[in-house]
Amino acid sequence: MTTTKNLCALALSMCSPLGLTCENPPLVAIPEVVATDAEKSVVRLDTDIYIAGIYAYVDCIKAELDAAGEQSPEVYRALLVARNNQAVAEVAVVVELFEARVGPLQPEEPPAPPPE
Repeated sequence: MTTTKNLCALALSMCSPLGLTCENPPLVAIPEVVATDAEKSVVRLDTDIYIAGIYAYVDCIKAELDAAGEQSPEVYRALLVARNNQAVAEVAVVVELFEARVGPLQPEEPPAPPPE
């Protein structure tokens, strides 16, 4: 039954004006050991790009949900909600992994200005 629902959702998405056009960004690689500041900077930049991509992906999914409206088939809306929830869960794991291996994603406080 699940396969049938998924196939129906896929078929319906092709009829949608937006049609599952949202692209999930590729998962960022966070090495187990990040030794140098240069490595930390690269991993931080890659993670920031990934997180920005996830935000865009979730925004796209929400736009698809809005465009589909309440009259769209329940299975199609359920598919979009599941994609949204998966993206939110994935980014939470990436942030947790980043903070465990690299450090806080955002600094707690901005650096103090240099003394004059």
